[in-house]
This record gives sequence, C-alpha cells and structure tokens, in this order.
Amino acid sequence: MATLNYTKRLSNLQTRKFDQELHESVLSKSFGTRDLPDDVKYLVESMLPIDNKYNNKTIEAAEMVKKHLENKFQLHFNRAYRTQGSVKTSTNIKVHSDLDLLAIIDKYFYPEKSNGNVYTESDPNVDIKEFRKQATSIFLCKFLLNTEIHFSPVSLTS
Repeated sequence: MATLNYTKRLSNLQTRKFDQELHESVLSKSFGTRDLPDDVKYLVESMLPIDNKYNNKTIEAAEMVKKHLENKFQLHFNRAYRTQGSVKTSTNIKVHSDLDLLAIIDKYFYPEKSNGNVYTESDPNVDIKEFRKQATSIFLCKFLLNTEIHFSPVSLTS
C-alpha cells in the first residue's frame, strides 16, 4: 500500500486556497495548529468549501460578460444564458475557479417526433454560425484587442 505524502498535499492545498491578488488565504485556523497530525489537518481543510465571497465574484464576472455580449450582439433571435460548473454548485477546490457561461439560442425546440425542421423563419445552422462568429469577435475585441466592434444586421433569406 502506498504511503501518502500529506506534507506535499497540504502544500498543494495551501496554494489552491490562496488569493494572490489579495495576499489572503482561505484556510481555517486548524491549518496553522501544530496540535493536529498532517493527515487530519488535510482531511479537515480539504472538506471545507471555498468562501462564498470568492464564488460570488466569479458569478458577477460571468454576469458582466453576459451583459457585454448582449450589448454588442446584432442577431435576429433571443438568447438565453445558463451557468454551470463547480463554482455554481460550490464544489470548487480553488479560490479562483472557472465558471461555464452557456449562451443558447432561445427559440429552438425539437419534439421527439418530427417530420423534419419545424423552423421556417431561419436556418438553425446559419444562426449558430453567426452567433458563434459574433461572440468570438466580441471577445477578441474586448479582451484581447481592447477595441470596439460593430455588426451589421444579418439579412434573412429563404
């Protein structure tokens, strides 16, 4: 049976739970005590959730991204947004964890039994491609190039 190196595990845990921007650790008081053996200390610390203030910052950042997208999109269909991931469920093990922001075209529904495409307003493949193209351009301009972008409305053809 392999012996676990709890000193190394505690070091990794300390790194995961340290906010370098604030120079602040989210470890409990038990982490610093010498009265507990390393294996117990690791068990206690690894089971403690990340403080909600860190997760809330991540969720707020996702909301800002959503608002930025919505302000720049020039699309003929509505969008819906969902979030998922460990931050959303408070199961993350790092102070700075990612959050999945899903952007969804909010008009498609495919029934279990269908005689083909039930949408005649537009082509779903064209919609998805334009959605992705605009989202990518918005992100590139905002976060990499720090510039503004403007789209022309897409014309719909049958």
